[in-house]
Amino acid sequence: STSDKVWQNAGQWIIKYDNGSFSGQIIDPGYPEAREYVIKVLMEIINNYDVDGIQFDDYFYPENADNVDENQYNNYKESTKKPLSKEAWRMKNVNTLINEVYTTIHKCKDNVVFGISPQGNLNNNKALGADIKTWCEKDGYIDYIAPQIYFSLDNPQLTFEDCLSEWIKLEKHSKLSMYIGLAGYKASSTYDEGTWQDSDDILKTE
Repeated sequence: STSDKVWQNAGQWIIKYDNGSFSGQIIDPGYPEAREYVIKVLMEIINNYDVDGIQFDDYFYPENADNVDENQYNNYKESTKKPLSKEAWRMKNVNTLINEVYTTIHKCKDNVVFGISPQGNLNNNKALGADIKTWCEKDGYIDYIAPQIYFSLDNPQLTFEDCLSEWIKLEKHSKLSMYIGLAGYKASSTYDEGTWQDSDDILKTE
């Protein structure tokens, strides 16, 4: 497998966080070494397995965890005359990773597609460093976007149809495909204030 020793010695670019409702570890895309490691893992998959594509889920920077990369951000501010805000800096780091992954995949095997499945609520993505607008508008980042529109038709917070409409309105480059992620796991649950229990054909309708 890809250099286990590199991973074991990479503690400096692992973000550990616990925001009360969720805890975990994320590879910090602000480090070039971290991005290189991610790409090496993906190349190991692509070169050794007959895969159709690579998909990233919706985890980039942890939400509501502003100080987890404070040292890294401070180092960045000291190294430039006109530093970006932390939000913009994080987005730049993620965009660099996404562009490098896309470019490397297509240099290796142009028939392998690269896509991202971000959170369905567009407003939530910004806090994660996910620059949906750039990925969709500009070629060179992703081949497809698969938003997780995991809401019922009558969700009081955000309905499936309203959310879908927001995604459809986004500007998209000519090569981009969009697929909609549905929430099969919610079909018999009390999610979305119990609205999934109001009908037995919600997923079919969506």
